[in-house]
Amino acid sequence: QQRLVTNRGKVYMLTIGQCTQALKDKLKEDATWDTISDSYDSIGLLALIEKYVLKQTESHYPYLAVQEEMRSMLNFAQGEDMTLGTYYEKFSTRVAIAERAGCSFVTQTLLDSETETQFPSQDYHMLAVPEKLKVEKAAKDKYLAVLFLMRSGKRHLQLQNDIKNDHAKGVENAFPSTIASAMQILNDYKPVVTEAPKQAALGTAFAQGGSNKKK
Repeated sequence: QQRLVTNRGKVYMLTIGQCTQALKDKLKEDATWDTISDSYDSIGLLALIEKYVLKQTESHYPYLAVQEEMRSMLNFAQGEDMTLGTYYEKFSTRVAIAERAGCSFVTQTLLDSETETQFPSQDYHMLAVPEKLKVEKAAKDKYLAVLFLMRSGKRHLQLQNDIKNDHAKGVENAFPSTIASAMQILNDYKPVVTEAPKQAALGTAFAQGGSNKKK
């Protein structure tokens, strides 16, 4: 129970930490703010954020609002001092906010590709509704998994390159298919450390050369 409370508090703080000061000021004006804040209610906080983000979106040109949210989403990256867990929480929060603003993480090209993977030789538009939903979920999961992987910190650059190279070589499923699997790969990966060849110090080499001449 205590661990649950602690984790809920962490999620709450991570979420509120993603909000701009202007948004925080708006949230604090809401009648439910004190209750949400006092109980560290992360779910209530997300609902409140959604309420004001949608209200803000409605007052702006919708095409611009969606572009701004998508740009913010794509530009977000793991900071050098950010743990993998913190990165995951912040990434998930940004995804939720972007979706509430109307952003979509699938395109027709991705749907067609996933349809070919799951239902070879079939057309996405001809699929039954349950099959379409399955394809849409898989396409969205893969898109976000790759984004999560490629926006992870510089410490994971070698892993990112290894995965891209594996895919280029024809390795199936080189890229993760879900955010959870991407996080697991990032957590388990151990980079190969190559040591530079050791060179004898100049003074040592000179001394050895002089010693050989005396002989």
